[in-house]
Amino acid sequence: MLINDISLAINGKIGGRQTPSGWSTTNCPMCIKRGQSRPDTRKRGGFKTSDTTISYHCFNCGYKASYKQGKVLTVKMVDLLQALNVDSTEINKFKVLSLKQKEISTILEEKQTFTKLEFDKRTLPESSSLISDQYPEHLAYLHNRGFTDTSDFYVSDSNRANLNRRVIIPYRWKDKIVGWTARHIDKNLPDSVPKYYTDKQPNFLYNLNSVYNKERKFTLITEGPFDAMAIDCLALCGVYCNKQQAQYLNTFRTEKIIVPDRDVAGKRLVEHATRNGWSVSFPEWEHKDLNDAVLALGKHYVVKKLVENRISSRVKIEILKNRYFEKL
Repeated sequence: MLINDISLAINGKIGGRQTPSGWSTTNCPMCIKRGQSRPDTRKRGGFKTSDTTISYHCFNCGYKASYKQGKVLTVKMVDLLQALNVDSTEINKFKVLSLKQKEISTILEEKQTFTKLEFDKRTLPESSSLISDQYPEHLAYLHNRGFTDTSDFYVSDSNRANLNRRVIIPYRWKDKIVGWTARHIDKNLPDSVPKYYTDKQPNFLYNLNSVYNKERKFTLITEGPFDAMAIDCLALCGVYCNKQQAQYLNTFRTEKIIVPDRDVAGKRLVEHATRNGWSVSFPEWEHKDLNDAVLALGKHYVVKKLVENRISSRVKIEILKNRYFEKL
């Protein structure tokens, strides 16, 4: 380990004698540089080493330096090693190794962050209930989009944010509801009325339960939940994929494929694919989104074509992106 190598280099210069409390003492080489009138001759400098940390403190001039395993070698520790006449080649080796260990440590920390992926339990909007024949307009909206199984759609009688004119889709993780989105069922909405009204926790990915528990070669990623339901894939529930979501998705041993809608939001989604080294599939058809394509062409055909047409080359993605969105 690097911490052992640094400790050996230090002990080779100071002799490695220890006090009962575990400090290896030495004449501090920094006192004159710190403004003291004369060099230390009373061994007021001391090193203390554990499995993960090397600490130095001078009880005369007050100089402090430390190195912690998994961190970058600090300037103060480098200055101290130089003052102890540790070979410059060896110091440079320590610098390089500390940078490499920092990168490894960062990767491990990121992976560990998502080994315990969890979301808080949330409630659906007030006055919510499972959709039923009492709401024919809501049922007609779902049937027109190809969803005959309505067992996990909800409605609300509340007037807040036009909830009574929306179909509510619960966001689920494991055995609990952790959020929701409510899609307006009316067409030609004024600009002041959003299509979706949502309660979404950071880092959530729609349909994660389904994808997480299945063996797959590809992970298809769309913008909205209706598209995800149409082909049983993941949805970002927006056009932004944050760092935490990307890190989590990269723990999947699958090829990630972004499937953009043919609009400005879809163009932004492609940018996340190139940033994270994922593939992109630009649909050949003229349908605006996957849900419409499935209605017209069928789920099996749509998924087959998305996989066949995927592109992983960043250069090709940029070229096709410009063509695909040129009419926007």
